[in-house]
Amino acid sequence: MMLTDEFFLGTKLYHKKLTEICKPIAKYLGSNHVIYVNIDKHGKTFSICNNYKWVERFLEEKYYVLDPLMVHPKNIHNGFSFDSASEDKEFKDMLLYDAIVKFDWCHSFAYIEKTTDGGYFGFDFGTTKENYQIINRLINESSLVKKMIRQAHKKIMSTTLDLQDKKMDFWA
Repeated sequence: MMLTDEFFLGTKLYHKKLTEICKPIAKYLGSNHVIYVNIDKHGKTFSICNNYKWVERFLEEKYYVLDPLMVHPKNIHNGFSFDSASEDKEFKDMLLYDAIVKFDWCHSFAYIEKTTDGGYFGFDFGTTKENYQIINRLINESSLVKKMIRQAHKKIMSTTLDLQDKKMDFWA
């Protein structure tokens, strides 16, 4: 299996389920875009996105090299991060620019949480440029947003056992 096939597997199998699971938080935030990433302590990962076209573009342009979510667990910390706050010029000029201009994925943020086994899971949510509500909701209701994210993570983990057995290794 090629990296493209392995990375795309989660989206192929579970993009509808991800959309269903994340519906409450997406509605609350006004989000039109969500990505879920799960990386174990060895750096093996699986990912699910609600947008096929984005995953195709992500792989075609090798954006996984620029994506701050796609790092080994020893190089990431818990918490929220606004995608636009990144200081990495390539990330902003390439990946983020493409996401905003071609996919209307604006006002985006990531949430990372380390797991007890030494890995982490992360979500990235985005919305249209007209929706400023997402930032206010995140700032004013971060505890509620975390709770909703953790619930979504638990549901994803209980329905993706096959993906958990087929994690890919970006760092091999």
